[in-house]
Amino acid sequence: MRAGKSWQAETKIQACRGVDFSLQRGKTLAIVGESGSGKTTAARIALGAELPDEGGEVLFRATAQSEAIAVHHMSRAARTAFQREAQMVFQDPYSSLSPRMRILDALCEPLEIHGIGSKLERRERAERMLRLVGLGPDTLLRYPHAFSGGQRQRLSIARALMLDPSLLVCDEPTSALDVSVQEQILRLLEEIQDRKNLSYLFISHDLAVVARIADEVAVMRGGLVVEQAPPDTLFHNPKHPYTKALIAAQPEPDVDRPINLKLVASGAGSPDSWPEDFRFSNTMVPSLVQVEPGHKVRCHV
Repeated sequence: MRAGKSWQAETKIQACRGVDFSLQRGKTLAIVGESGSGKTTAARIALGAELPDEGGEVLFRATAQSEAIAVHHMSRAARTAFQREAQMVFQDPYSSLSPRMRILDALCEPLEIHGIGSKLERRERAERMLRLVGLGPDTLLRYPHAFSGGQRQRLSIARALMLDPSLLVCDEPTSALDVSVQEQILRLLEEIQDRKNLSYLFISHDLAVVARIADEVAVMRGGLVVEQAPPDTLFHNPKHPYTKALIAAQPEPDVDRPINLKLVASGAGSPDSWPEDFRFSNTMVPSLVQVEPGHKVRCHV
C-alpha cells in the first residue's frame, strides 16, 4: 500500500503479478527491466522474504530427486534447511559486509548460525572459499575497508558460498563496479557455476551483462513479465515494444549507429501507448503467449 500525500487515500500497488518462472539446476535465469519493474520483489518472493498473493506459491527442489518444498509453508526446521540451500549476493559490495567484522568472522558467521563445524573447520572452509574466489587466506584477519570494490564483491560471493548452497540470487552484483571489474566478476560466477553446478537467479538492468551470463531472460515491466526467451532469441528477434526499447537504448561505440530515440520512446512509454496487441492496464492484462518454441510474449492473441 502507498499514500502519495497525507490527505490522500492509500492505493494498492501490485509489484508483481502473473509471474511464473522455473529455474533448472546449473542454469541461469536473468530478470531485466527498469527500476520499479518488480525484479527484486520477484526475487524476494522466491527466497521466501515476501509473501505472494493468495493462490501464489514457490516450490523448491535442491535436486531433481528431492521432494518439492513449498517455500512459504515451511516448518521452522525446513526453513533453516532452505536458507542453507538459497543464498543472496547483493548489489553494493560496500554495505553488504559489516565494517566492524574481520573477514574471518564475516565468512564464518553463517556456519556459526547454523551450528556447522568446529572453529578450525570453519576457518579451513573460509580459506577454501577465499581461494575459490581468487583471494588468499592472508586476507582473513583484515577488515572490509582494506579491499577494493571488486575484492569486496568476491568476499560477498565467498560468504554466500560458505553454506554450500544450490541457488544464488544475484541482485545487480556488477552494477556498482567498473566495467573491467564487472568482466572479472562475471567470469568468476561462470567458473563457480560450472564447478559447483549452481543455479543463478540473476537480476540486472544491463542487457550486455545478461546476454553474457544468462540461459534464459525474462523482461519485466509494471510487475509483469512481458517477454521471456533464451538470450540469442530475445536479443536478435524481440517481439514486445518494451523489449525493443531496452535493446535500442543500449549505446554502441559506433557513430554511424546512433540510438533510435523514437523506438526507445515508443516502447518505454505508458502501456496505453503501445500497439494494440500489447497494451495492458490494471484491469486488463493479456496472457503470456508462446510465439515460437521457448519464446513467450505478453500479447492479445
